[in-house]
Amino acid sequence: MLILGLGFEGRYSIIEDGDRQLTKIRQRLLTLIQSTRDTTQPVLSPHGMQPYGSARREKLIVPVRLTAMCAGVLVVSAFIWCKYWLSVRGDRITNDIYAMQNINATTPQMKMRLRLAILLRNEIQQQLLSVDETQKQSKVVLKGDSLFLSGSTKVQPEMVKVIERVAREVRRVSGDIVIVGHSDATPIDRPGLPNNVVLSEKRAAEVARYFIAAGLPESKVKVKGAGNNQPLASDATPQGRAKNRRVEFFVTY
Repeated sequence: MLILGLGFEGRYSIIEDGDRQLTKIRQRLLTLIQSTRDTTQPVLSPHGMQPYGSARREKLIVPVRLTAMCAGVLVVSAFIWCKYWLSVRGDRITNDIYAMQNINATTPQMKMRLRLAILLRNEIQQQLLSVDETQKQSKVVLKGDSLFLSGSTKVQPEMVKVIERVAREVRRVSGDIVIVGHSDATPIDRPGLPNNVVLSEKRAAEVARYFIAAGLPESKVKVKGAGNNQPLASDATPQGRAKNRRVEFFVTY
């Protein structure tokens, strides 16, 4: 059939009635081929592999109105919950504020510092000593006309009780103490007392001994001697020299 279809007619091209005979030959060949060919299958591959996976599901289409309604319900629910939560918190804070207003607050009382000018007011009135005070320091002057005799380092017996009382009151105010001894300008040169500076220092040490005996820590008591370098009056008169023979002490808080 292929050769005849390509135009190879052979001897039939020159004989009479060759075309009709070729046509008959083609028909017989076609009938012969069709009788020997298998029946056409309804599908191309009856034993082919099935595709994996299930059939594709159809998309679920949700209406816009339903989506909007759901979103609205969620927003309203969240708003109501937040408002309730804030309301509860606000009530709790308000109750706490009212409770604080009902608390009886007591103002702490500041501890008043003891003042030597008050503790030693009797001695001040008797003019046995003087007190000059600030917030940070107290200066007490023990007058020397009755405290020491000229050239002596021993406290007069009548002044011992005064010094002991002063020492007890100084211990109550609690501070660091510097005791400074002073002398008049009368020259002195005796064994153990070569000059007025040494004399004034020994006088300060004598007063410090009473302070330590009253219970003041020795580490808080310091002694200095100024000699006749800081006079309060003229040394030309006995009254002036008696005023210059003195002991001062400073209490620093």
